[in-house]
Amino acid sequence: MNTGKRILKNLFSLSVAEIAGKGLAFFYTIYLIRKIGPESNGILNFAKSIVQYFVILVTLGYEQVGIREVAKTKSLLKKYVDLITSIRLGVALLSYLLLYATVQLLSFGKPDIVENTGIIYIYGLTIFSTAFLLNWVFQAIEKMEVIAIRSVAVYLVNFIGILLFVKGSGDLTKAVIIISASMIINSIWMFYYYQKKINKFNLNFNFRERWFITKEAVSIGFIFLIATLYNNIDITMLGIIKGDFDTGIYAAGHQVIVFAILPSIIIQGAFFPQFALRQTFESRDFIISKFLKLQTFAGYLIFGLVFFFAEYSVLLLGNKYANSILILKFLSFTVLLQFLISVYFSPLISWKEEKKVIVANLAGLLVNVILNSILIPIYGMYGAAIATVFCELSVLITIIFIFKKVFGKVYLKEIFEFAPIMLAAFIPVFYLKDFINPIFSILISIALYVGISLAFKVIDFDEFKALLKK
Repeated sequence: MNTGKRILKNLFSLSVAEIAGKGLAFFYTIYLIRKIGPESNGILNFAKSIVQYFVILVTLGYEQVGIREVAKTKSLLKKYVDLITSIRLGVALLSYLLLYATVQLLSFGKPDIVENTGIIYIYGLTIFSTAFLLNWVFQAIEKMEVIAIRSVAVYLVNFIGILLFVKGSGDLTKAVIIISASMIINSIWMFYYYQKKINKFNLNFNFRERWFITKEAVSIGFIFLIATLYNNIDITMLGIIKGDFDTGIYAAGHQVIVFAILPSIIIQGAFFPQFALRQTFESRDFIISKFLKLQTFAGYLIFGLVFFFAEYSVLLLGNKYANSILILKFLSFTVLLQFLISVYFSPLISWKEEKKVIVANLAGLLVNVILNSILIPIYGMYGAAIATVFCELSVLITIIFIFKKVFGKVYLKEIFEFAPIMLAAFIPVFYLKDFINPIFSILISIALYVGISLAFKVIDFDEFKALLKK
């Protein structure tokens, strides 16, 4: 299968998975947020933020190393699955013990955390499901349809469970059990499928091989560890400094942003194996140009939707979350910034330049910690949102300089191409939206954005037809 058809197949499979799976996730998440209220939502998201620091120890950079190597040499699949899974099982046990110790330490400084330790420990079981998860295997061999089926199945279980058993704030524990159990079942199912259809799994205790792969994974993993810190530190600090209500309001807005950046994840997943295969400047420039076009087109569109129509979020989240409107307007800028960051981030990782990317992530983490420390005590959840915007901006600026040094080209003109089109499409409808049905106003803006892009040939389907022929 040629490059274009592989990318198209990957995009289709991942898109179906993400749209169907995350569509279910969107509805049950909104339902859950409305039912449990801001305080319980704050407890849940504080637990997620704490656990995520230990999940990243399990994932580290093993998946990216596995994808990178297996995409180039398919015969290495069994070796890397055995190695990576064996290592991650041991790390998962250690991580859970560290989670327990961390929660006990936090309880001394914030006694009310003791009331919520059960939630943290139950959700912490997802550390073990992560150790078994083999999504990366099917991404490496470009069998995205397996990921698609898995994704839809796990979100369907969550959807049904949440709707059946969660009726109010008193059902928070039930919700956490459902979410954790579905992730564990999903990992076991995928692991069984791999064993049955591809290879038998064997524990690998070769310490030399473990050490070799771990050295590579740590370089990448350190990037994701830092990224996890600056993506979660706002919620963690809000939970510690301000409490459950502020955390719950902010987390509700943040959850909308998580769904908003899904197209970026889909596009990255489809293109990542192709980045690893490209060796010449010309071939890399070609694939990056197409990747950039899709990312920026989607990024500006979604930024416009979130920023200009943030008021409609109350229709989804409920009146208890009215304060999340301004949060969403701030965080909408992070949507665009994350789309743009991925343009440089993904190729660099695939080219084994992860050590240089660490600098960009460190810049973001430093900015986030400093600004959160200053702004959260004064402005609470709004301070956290402002800090997040400047965090992402610092990452983008830094990674552009790094990419210029590595590749010699940064596509600055291209990343701003869709800005005037987005403004032209959204501003007129924004001022008329009080006279138009909310759904129609959104659809009109999308139609204008796509139509103007095509009319001025900023996006050209012929480019993508050419890609499919290669």
